[in-house]
Amino acid sequence: MNFDRRWVIRSAAILSGASALLSHPVLAQSLRPQDSVTRRSDVIAELSSYARRAKALMIAVATPKLSEGPDKKLELMFLDRQQMIVGGLSDALKGVPANQQINYVTIGQFELAQYMQQYKVPLIPAPSFYMAEVRRAAPEVEVRNNEDVTQVVLDIIQDTLGFKGLSDIIKGHLSGKLRTLKGPLTDLARAIADGNVQLAALEAERFFDVLFSPTTLRIIEELLADKTVVAELLAKLGTRFVPFIGWALWIGSFILAVRQNWSKLVALKLVK
Repeated sequence: MNFDRRWVIRSAAILSGASALLSHPVLAQSLRPQDSVTRRSDVIAELSSYARRAKALMIAVATPKLSEGPDKKLELMFLDRQQMIVGGLSDALKGVPANQQINYVTIGQFELAQYMQQYKVPLIPAPSFYMAEVRRAAPEVEVRNNEDVTQVVLDIIQDTLGFKGLSDIIKGHLSGKLRTLKGPLTDLARAIADGNVQLAALEAERFFDVLFSPTTLRIIEELLADKTVVAELLAKLGTRFVPFIGWALWIGSFILAVRQNWSKLVALKLVK
């Protein structure tokens, strides 16, 4: 099996290195008097462990060739372990005061976490909210004859996130105010068209980073003139604990959705 070189390098780093949590500058701040050093260390260690599990799970989903299409056994395994991971994360963070939760986020998602707090979106979602989300099966999208692979990929991202209307917003402004998304989206669509699942996983992370940057979210809010839409979108992200473990579970969900819709892409000759 041929693996993308960047995928091999990234995977090795994920599985051999601890989460960025352990060297996070925010976590290196002086502890508040009321904080328990032991408790704090235990939480950090648990978050690091779940981050590694989530990334290992994402790698498992992004290893079989896309051309193999949907795999129900793989999907059920992913959904089961995803529930275990988010449940474990929720338990690990239980009892952490709201004003201290941001001290446990990964360095790569610190700005996103700040933005979530600005919109009053909980960093730690309620179980009733996140469990309903992580149990969702991989979505099937409607693929129209006049669509190209980029448009289909946007629809899959939208349905994976469970946020209707996002695809139309991006499509309508991809050459304008949301042009910073064009490069990452084009590269992601190309990786999928080539059937390169490992590269697609890497490009999905890049796309999510740009899409959910404060700059892009502010533009989306401006375009829609509705602050609640951004808050709802940020709340969706929280269901897979992005501030604490990054994009691994969302990327895994996206790759599963691509597999679920692979036959449609093949039928329209949008992929190799």
